[in-house]
Amino acid sequence: MATALVNRRPSRYGVHLLIWSALAAYLSLSNTLYVHYFLKSGKPVTTTSIMPPETKMAYYIDHFQLVSNEGELVYVIEGWAFPRNSNVPLGRYRKQVVLVDEESRAYLFDAEIDSLSRPDVTRAFPDQGKDLDLSGFSVYLSHRTLRAGSYRFGILYTDSDSSAVYFLTNKFIVRTPNTLQLRESPLPRNESLQRVVAWARRLVRQTFLAIDPTGNLLLRVKEAIAR
Repeated sequence: MATALVNRRPSRYGVHLLIWSALAAYLSLSNTLYVHYFLKSGKPVTTTSIMPPETKMAYYIDHFQLVSNEGELVYVIEGWAFPRNSNVPLGRYRKQVVLVDEESRAYLFDAEIDSLSRPDVTRAFPDQGKDLDLSGFSVYLSHRTLRAGSYRFGILYTDSDSSAVYFLTNKFIVRTPNTLQLRESPLPRNESLQRVVAWARRLVRQTFLAIDPTGNLLLRVKEAIAR
């Protein structure tokens, strides 16, 4: 009888591990499916590894905060920017915010421009000799669309002739497991890795406790790994 019980134990562990693996796979895919089919606000319109050469722009970020938009919690970035050496009217530009990850992959987000008149910018730069009222921008970002890590904040203006003005700022958007943060410097790689590992450990613990609230399964798995 004891031998039979011993022989059955691996099978019981196998079932538990299979359930855990299936749940982990579901949790991993659920965010991807949600972003693709249900998320309406804060998604990049495209990703690319090829960007135009950098040029000079004046810019400022006024606000970065968590808001509700279309029933979803997203982050909004509001500010202004304009090319210093361009005679193209700002109204002709398509404005986009660019987030460049640690592998030089760029995520492009369309900016809202309709209700962001900035006469204060025109008054602040009389030496430019041009109308800067349309220099304002507002962009929604969802943390669901980005992997954990640091993203350098950039601005891309493209006119109707497809000529572009591109500028990488000294600001960074940092994606933690649950939030986005605006920072003056990127998250150190080791700190980023530590946060991801800590998040993964919490996820594994929560998953096992969801299967077995008593905690016995989690304890048994720990003992099996330690052997």
